Amino acid sequence: MRRWFKNTSPQSFSKPTPSVRIFVLGCLFFFISGFSSGSAELLSVDPPKKKLRALVTYNSTSYFMYKGKTMGFEYELLQRLADSLNMDLKVVVSDGVKELIPDLLAGKGDLIAHGLNVTPERQAQVSFTEPIIMSRHVLVQRKPEGWQKMNADQMNYELVRSYEPLLGDTITVAEGSSYEKRLQEYVKNIGGGIHIQVLDPTYSKGELIEMVNDGLIRYTIAEEYIAGINASWMPDLDVSVALTEEEPIAWAVRPEDKTLLAQLNEAVRRSRTSTYYAVVYNKYFKDRKNFNARVKSPLYSLKNKQISAFDPIVKEESAKVGWDWRLVSAAIYQESRFNPQVKSWAGAQGLMQLMPNTAKSLGVKDPLDPKENIMGGCKYLGRLYNRFKEVKDPEQRLKFALASYNCGIGHVFDAQRLAASKGLDRTRWDGNVEQSILDLSDPEEYQKDIIRYGYVRGRQPYNYVRDIFDRYEHYSFFTDE
Repeated sequence: MRRWFKNTSPQSFSKPTPSVRIFVLGCLFFFISGFSSGSAELLSVDPPKKKLRALVTYNSTSYFMYKGKTMGFEYELLQRLADSLNMDLKVVVSDGVKELIPDLLAGKGDLIAHGLNVTPERQAQVSFTEPIIMSRHVLVQRKPEGWQKMNADQMNYELVRSYEPLLGDTITVAEGSSYEKRLQEYVKNIGGGIHIQVLDPTYSKGELIEMVNDGLIRYTIAEEYIAGINASWMPDLDVSVALTEEEPIAWAVRPEDKTLLAQLNEAVRRSRTSTYYAVVYNKYFKDRKNFNARVKSPLYSLKNKQISAFDPIVKEESAKVGWDWRLVSAAIYQESRFNPQVKSWAGAQGLMQLMPNTAKSLGVKDPLDPKENIMGGCKYLGRLYNRFKEVKDPEQRLKFALASYNCGIGHVFDAQRLAASKGLDRTRWDGNVEQSILDLSDPEEYQKDIIRYGYVRGRQPYNYVRDIFDRYEHYSFFTDE
């Protein structure tokens, strides 16, 4: 069972040239260019959604955290895909590219959401989608000393332009990558002479590229689109030497999952004219300015396990009420996106959006002061938590407290009474009271005698709790307790 409080172990969270031709996978699924946000409330019970378990790797472009926000090329496409299939997304992190196919075949995920090179060896194990990208493989190498003063001919003379000059030298790749197999075959065909250094499979392509820049290794190989964006903040690197023609890059499913494969491929075909994929692709592989800002920021999860600039305060104040600081951080992101100066139309202020009267009752003198605001917000969450002593399950009790923080404890008490009147479990938020909070948008429900606080826009606390716990799972992967 997940433990939600401080001093307990968290549950693991399953851990440059324009020649690149993007096959607009619509991105993936992305055949939906936008979703309506109509104002109508859902009054009936939502049927439980199936989960779409997607295997990803943790790296600088696929899946990471920046300024408290979960991001990544594959992650954004997955969100769109899950919405289009009316499923809940579950991200499962594999321990490097080498483990993706074994994890898929072991049933740990439903699909591999990672740009895999389509090779005969892999095709014998999994079924690939239609290509999401066509890309060449390039050699990643350091430019020669003093390259800034060299002309083009001098640069060409100094740089390695093919495999042949690598005789007697070393190329470094991660174990299990498609490059490893290809290099081995090439070296065998030429009778040896190139040393292949194979590192732990957990090394990402971005990490290997940075190791070349730092002089720790001489050469590595990467797809052109990945090498280009990673090298954009390392001017001493050259990634212009293509070693292959363009080749397909795709996602994968188990061979027997023909329905899911058909859904993915249909999405690819429908997305040919969509702009969504191009926008997401450019965001992660073309926008060098923002990429450079991310990798240099202390709030970038691959550099520091930090959620926000307020982590020390959140840790201190959440400990006082026994809450996991990452759950509180997820709530703060939901409330203010970590903007301490934000004010709502209703008068709520600061990081945890405290109303003036609430702030005063909590001893908060300046709601815009981060420490005071977080102190007050945590104290308030603790008080709300203590009002649900009948709820014995810790996770469910936290959800009741968060729902109360969002819409008011009176409405949550009403939802409990309504749930009980319908034969539902009044002590369980998931699938029970959360459904009754939705019903309190219906006049036939909120005008009943047992309802004391009337109408509430139930979709707001319903989504609020779900969004916070979803973000909390990501935070639990990206950071330490």
